[in-house]
Amino acid sequence: MISKADFFKKYNILEKEFEYNESLDWRELNAIYEDYVQFISKQKLDSVASHYANMLAASCSQIHSIRFRMKDPEHLIEKIIREKIKNKNNSPININNYRTKVEDIIGIRLLHVFKHEWKDIHKCIEIDNNTTPPYAFCRDGDDEDFIREVREHNLLLKHDEEGYRSIQNHKTMN
Repeated sequence: MISKADFFKKYNILEKEFEYNESLDWRELNAIYEDYVQFISKQKLDSVASHYANMLAASCSQIHSIRFRMKDPEHLIEKIIREKIKNKNNSPININNYRTKVEDIIGIRLLHVFKHEWKDIHKCIEIDNNTTPPYAFCRDGDDEDFIREVREHNLLLKHDEEGYRSIQNHKTMN
């Protein structure tokens, strides 16, 4: 991994915020980085993501397109730092638990053409009982009928100030 100073500069992290947070340790973050690099190659995460994406595409005709990615190792470390600075009271993230604490190591994006198709896609994903509770990012001005449907399907609602919209399910990695 690049040096601490270069990393902070690249990702606009203030040294004082990092040092102020006692749960952040640069050596531990380096160990997570190295472990994750090995984990990606050893576990062949790209083939895991591809397999899961293909299963979803085969089981749900409403999916228009699918994209997937593995989180970049530096972005993983940046996310851990950002989350720990933002939420100081969260439980520690370390080499033993980062794979379960960070929910987006693999990202699969499913796109659909019509708004109402989200429900059928959600049902396809919901069949897999190894997911965390799903949630929907909504924004000011979203249709009240859509908000009601989201609640009826037991999705947690999250408001996004920037206007981001998404329905997300997170599958836990064992």
